[in-house]
Amino acid sequence: DVWERADGSRQHLRWQVMPWWTDAASVGGITITVEDITRLVATQTALQWHERDLSAEIDALQALQSASRLLVGNEPGAIYRTILDVAVSLMHADCASIQMLGPRPGTLALVDSRGFHPASARFWQTVDLNSESTCGRALQSSERLIVEDVDVDQDLAGSADLDEYRRSGIRAVQSTPLISRAGV
Repeated sequence: DVWERADGSRQHLRWQVMPWWTDAASVGGITITVEDITRLVATQTALQWHERDLSAEIDALQALQSASRLLVGNEPGAIYRTILDVAVSLMHADCASIQMLGPRPGTLALVDSRGFHPASARFWQTVDLNSESTCGRALQSSERLIVEDVDVDQDLAGSADLDEYRRSGIRAVQSTPLISRAGV
């Protein structure tokens, strides 16, 4: 049973009713035992959520493994799309992109994206590494960059990148540079 406490929280109770007998083999009364199982129910619910998340992550990792198998002798675009789909799934993201070093020195070129407004995708087609864009800043530092709220990030203030984040409905950003063993 679920009971509501005075503070509005819910309490989960388990009831057990047991008769007790007299010497004359008749019911002399009943014993009622009530056990508060609120923490047990919360733990079981949390476990179910974690199992679902873990299952989704395992599925995504298996897809990533499949994508890595595509690396041998296949069209790169299909590989990038698969990797991007897996990344979106793992990060529970609404938007994502893959960029590579561009054909011009000091630039990144958009390889594939998900969830961007079409104008934003065109804007980020080529990114100057010297700009204050999050991907440029991450690559310059060679470290993952997390911006929890684009509207309060000082480096984005007044930038065209901020306008594009807003146009695409992006509130938070994570940029992770993937650098080869050769440092590129």
